Amino acid sequence: MIEVTTIERENKYAHNNLGYAYARIGRIDEAKKQFETALKLDPKYENAKKNIIFIQKEILKKSKMKNRTAPVSFSPFGCKAVASDCHMC
Repeated sequence: MIEVTTIERENKYAHNNLGYAYARIGRIDEAKKQFETALKLDPKYENAKKNIIFIQKEILKKSKMKNRTAPVSFSPFGCKAVASDCHMC
């Protein structure tokens, strides 16, 4: 997936999907950067907007729980929306 964003730098879906993957494994800061990039490419991209809001909540939780080591459970919209958000299902 990282190769995709290297080759497809202007692909909002690739950046959103990479952000989703990062969020799933708890790499919140990297996820946020990818969602922000997707939004820069298309400021009206609703999936990236929703993901940014979710990730900001996770960053707030992370700052409150500094000792947390478990990956973040990333499913803010339920299965149907996650499938449409990540374009991988």
